[in-house]
Amino acid sequence: MRVLTSRFTIDERRVVSAAIIGTTASVFPAFLTGAVAVQLRDSIDLSERQLGLAIGAFFLSAAIGSALLGQVAQRLGGPGAMRVGLSMTVVTGLSIALLARSPLSLTLLLLVAGASNALTQPAANLMLADRLADERLGMALALKQSGMPTATLLGGLAVPALALTLGWQSGFVAGA
Repeated sequence: MRVLTSRFTIDERRVVSAAIIGTTASVFPAFLTGAVAVQLRDSIDLSERQLGLAIGAFFLSAAIGSALLGQVAQRLGGPGAMRVGLSMTVVTGLSIALLARSPLSLTLLLLVAGASNALTQPAANLMLADRLADERLGMALALKQSGMPTATLLGGLAVPALALTLGWQSGFVAGA
């Protein structure tokens, strides 16, 4: 990693780090939901079908919202859109922990989380495109994309570290 990041200036490293963190955080609720599915099933009487629909709602919202919220990100600028998107992610994560008491409420909250992801992803891309030299943009975008598998890893780690001892809600609080 040092070889890769040594090509970036200090300012570019900050921007790339922010993009990775934003990407990871904004997709984390979907992957965490899948990771804590067993605990959710017992807690809110969530069936496998309902789990699939809830996680699907996140990605449907992200896909449909991308065009509209990409335009919003363009108007707000990368950093501004990132702040709004990640604020939505924090509020949604806490809301899932506190308010998801049925499959329907979980699904509705994941719809909102998907919209947050639809804003945060283009915001991260804008930040990278605006602040990095063209010859480093490809590497920066590749590093940014590492946020999604990182979110999957963190969701999986949250099960033994948090969900099994403190309850599934703790993962969403920690993510927020």
